Amino acid sequence: MTTQVTILNKQADNLLTYIEKYKAKFEERLVAYNAVGQLEWNAGSWHFGEKGVAWLKETKDRGFKWDEVSGRVKGLSQMDISSEFQSFMRAYHMQLVCISGGLPAGSTLDKPLQVMKRWYWEMVNKTGQKHPMYLTADIIYAAMERHHENSDSPDNVSDYCDIAVKAIALLRQYDLFLVNIEVKNKYPCRNGSNSTKERKKAQQAAPDQTDDERLISIRAFMCVIELISLAETGYQRIFYNMLLLTIICGFRFQEIMLLKMTSLVKREITDKEKRQHAIDQHWPTYRLGIEYLGAKKAGWRIHWLAPSTYPVVEMIYKSVQELTSEFRKTIKGFRDSNFTNMLPGKIADFPDEWIEQNYLEDIMFSGSGGSRNDLGKSIRNSIANFSGHKPKIIPVHKQKNSWYFTKKQLNDYVYQRYAQTKNFEPGHQCIISAKNNGIWEHFHYEDLMFIMPEGAFGIGKDFVSLQHIFPLDENSVEAWLGGTQNRKSIFEHFNLFEDDGSRVVIKKHVPRHNINTFLAIAGVTDHIQAILMGRVDITQNKHYQHQAESQSYQTASLAINMLEKAYNENNQALTKSFQLSPFTPQQKPSIPVNLPSPRTCILYTF
Repeated sequence: MTTQVTILNKQADNLLTYIEKYKAKFEERLVAYNAVGQLEWNAGSWHFGEKGVAWLKETKDRGFKWDEVSGRVKGLSQMDISSEFQSFMRAYHMQLVCISGGLPAGSTLDKPLQVMKRWYWEMVNKTGQKHPMYLTADIIYAAMERHHENSDSPDNVSDYCDIAVKAIALLRQYDLFLVNIEVKNKYPCRNGSNSTKERKKAQQAAPDQTDDERLISIRAFMCVIELISLAETGYQRIFYNMLLLTIICGFRFQEIMLLKMTSLVKREITDKEKRQHAIDQHWPTYRLGIEYLGAKKAGWRIHWLAPSTYPVVEMIYKSVQELTSEFRKTIKGFRDSNFTNMLPGKIADFPDEWIEQNYLEDIMFSGSGGSRNDLGKSIRNSIANFSGHKPKIIPVHKQKNSWYFTKKQLNDYVYQRYAQTKNFEPGHQCIISAKNNGIWEHFHYEDLMFIMPEGAFGIGKDFVSLQHIFPLDENSVEAWLGGTQNRKSIFEHFNLFEDDGSRVVIKKHVPRHNINTFLAIAGVTDHIQAILMGRVDITQNKHYQHQAESQSYQTASLAINMLEKAYNENNQALTKSFQLSPFTPQQKPSIPVNLPSPRTCILYTF
């Protein structure tokens, strides 16, 4: 009995030592990031995304929930997690952060957490124990088996099993368990020559078996074209511009989200022969490209455009510049005041301290009022929910009241709403951060190309807070494109459907698949195709080259020409003023005697 107690005490002490070691690393990291007090070790969850701090900042909003197993996971039921096991998981999280070469991606940190939660669920149900020291190989294998039985993706199960094996290998050195644990992946899913499911499909598929669902249908393309002329609001015009640019260039969502308003690169052609060739072909005498931060470690790069797309792309930039100019002024005003004055000029300059609620409409708020269809009530509820401020009520008559807020209350509301939805600590206010090969890249909201006020993605019953300007929201974009079943899409709003009557669905990654396929149809070589698409491994091109053989894909490629033609004919619909010229007319080009220095928008050399 004494020996058994000694062993138990040893494992418990080892766990405490392990936790204290990485809790100290946690505190050190907060100091290094100047984030002391912004994140608590024992918090039930840690924000990861725009509201995250230190190493937990990222473009996507998510979180690490330590205190429970979710009942939404297939095969598991909801279960609270003991404090010892929570600290154990946090310590392993910090171990991964410390051993990574740079800044670990969100999935790198989230997947081990999900694996450990599966361990906990199995351990409690099999043994009733809640301390990590009681983990065994049988429990690890049971978690693998349950995941396998409740998943339709062998690749996914294999990936999580590999993560479990790695975790045990890293933890074993600390002697945390009562028994030695040796495990291996019981459900390996390997492809010897290729590491992705897409490449495996490309090798095995026949030309007539192409997964055409990965591409936009012809009808969906036509729906996009129709949307151009159906735009009802400036917000919709911004969205359509974003969608068109994504289709033309094949950007990933993160890439289009982080695109800067100054990203258009224009360089004069200075080589005499190339310039003359451009003149002979009736092409512009300059090259046009878009500078962007490539995802998947592609880094900063320039997407060079085909001359035929110059007018469309230049029009998109000009339209977005006009449509978002007031949003940029709003955020610049915040920054100029060091985020102390968050009020619009009309409110700040109002002679009285008390502001009547109706005066706020179309200055601080707009729309129908959301689901309540009562803009005034939505204003009062929003201010109360985010700042706790209640209005002063002045009766007008028995059936009507007037509501008043002070400037101080309104200013506090704007600040508090930002602080509750984003990381609004000094140095992070109205800034979105992304990882570039383990290094942070920070973007001011006002520098981004596509920004809109909160609530702008509402359809029909909308409630827009005009002082809360944010970058594109992934979930809202996907909903507008029809990717969220329980939300009305922009296509449904305008009664646009597929030929068979089904809803139009354009996944946010689909435009990129289309561009890959169009490149393959054009016969672009592996290396050039990989470079154009920001891909590291050229063997992935085989998937799209195979798709190019599908008759429906060859037909779909014609839609690009239709899209550009329709865009040129309908470009007025994407601007506030129908008098706006789509692009500056060029004089007939000629070859100057003395060529000027190249006009360069960014510091790149060739």
